Amino acid sequence: MRWPLLLAPVLVISGVVAAVVLHRPAPVSAPAAVAPAVTVRAVDAGLSDEEVFAASMARLAEARRRAEAELAAVQDAGPVL
Repeated sequence: MRWPLLLAPVLVISGVVAAVVLHRPAPVSAPAAVAPAVTVRAVDAGLSDEEVFAASMARLAEARRRAEAELAAVQDAGPVL
């Protein structure tokens, strides 16, 4: 058997194996632990959806009370001459 004919398939196979090994993604290490009390999101979060809804409902109830009070005052005053 001739060596060059045997050497060519060995080189091709070793090249494919080297390409597969070198192109494999690196193992992902666990992310560093971050203290939850120091996160930026907790500081800049603002109001929650529930708090915004409760504030809106409180403003709506206050506006309704003022409108009813004004209507009662107008009705108690009687007709304007």
